[in-house]
Amino acid sequence: MKFNNILKGIICPLLFSAIYVNAKEYIGECLEIENLVSTCNVNAQGKIDEIVFTFYDGEDTIDKLLSYETITKLKILGVLKEELDYGQKIVDKIGALSNLENLEIVPFVKDNNNISLEPFRKLTNLKTLSLWYIEDGIFEKEMFDIFENVERL
Repeated sequence: MKFNNILKGIICPLLFSAIYVNAKEYIGECLEIENLVSTCNVNAQGKIDEIVFTFYDGEDTIDKLLSYETITKLKILGVLKEELDYGQKIVDKIGALSNLENLEIVPFVKDNNNISLEPFRKLTNLKTLSLWYIEDGIFEKEMFDIFENVERL
C-alpha cells in the first residue's frame, strides 16, 4: 500500500508537469499564427517579437509568418534552396524585416548561387546571423560585405 502511494506521488506530478510543459498559451498577435509556429513570443504591446517555425507549409504560410514587421528574432527550421520557387522571395521578405536582430536558418542550403543574400544588407539591426549547413563555396569574399554590421556570424 505504501509503495502504491509513493508511486502515485511520483507519477502524478511528472504527468502533470509534462502536460503543462507541452501546453502553449499564446497571446497577442501569436494567436493569429499559433498553428503555424513552434514558438511565438510577443513584446509588451502584444506584437510578435520572436517566431520559430518549420519551413514546409508553402508560400502563403511563409508570407503570413514573415509579414510581422516587429519580429526581432527569427528561426526557420527547414531547407531554403533554389529548387523552391519562392526561395528568393523568402530571402527578400526576411530582408524587409527592419527590426530583425537575430536570424537563424537550420539547415540553410544554397545551391548554385541562385539565391542572392543581398536583401540581408537591409537588416541594419541584425546582430546575430546563423546559417547552419552551408554548401561549400556559398560565401565568396565579397559576401561578407553584406554582413559587416553583424556582431556574430
